[in-house]
Amino acid sequence: MAAASLIGLLFVTVAIRPETIFGATARSVERTIAVSAFVALTNAFFISLAALLGHAVFGITVVGFGLAGLVSLWMLSRARDQTPANILMAAVSIVAYLGQVVAGALIVVFGPLDAAVLGIALATMFAFAIALARAWLLLQGRHSSPTAPRSDSQAIDPTA
Repeated sequence: MAAASLIGLLFVTVAIRPETIFGATARSVERTIAVSAFVALTNAFFISLAALLGHAVFGITVVGFGLAGLVSLWMLSRARDQTPANILMAAVSIVAYLGQVVAGALIVVFGPLDAAVLGIALATMFAFAIALARAWLLLQGRHSSPTAPRSDSQAIDPTA
């Protein structure tokens, strides 16, 4: 249930900094980070639940959520103001989601294979790590590039 807790952290982050993530002045990179963190946490949450249901349901669920993760990354890749850190996290996410699809397909075809289950576990751990890193960036407000214009809530007070 760690995924459910981390999804809660993401919602708290959005509640604390709504103007910089989904507000009128938010850049597309903020939305991209928040959505990709939510997708990764949802992926890990449902794959963890499906693991309790048996290999046939588990394999199909893993393939489905791996494909959904890849589609969401493709849709989110259109953000114009990506930072190098976001590109790196997206690349790791692609590897993790592709690994899920392949391992899930192996489980559907051949039944439970130790290597496939291990691969899914590792991909799920990567999904957790990336989602947590992205939520933490949003919470700290360090998701924008240094040259990006700041919104009013991020402006530096010269009298402080």
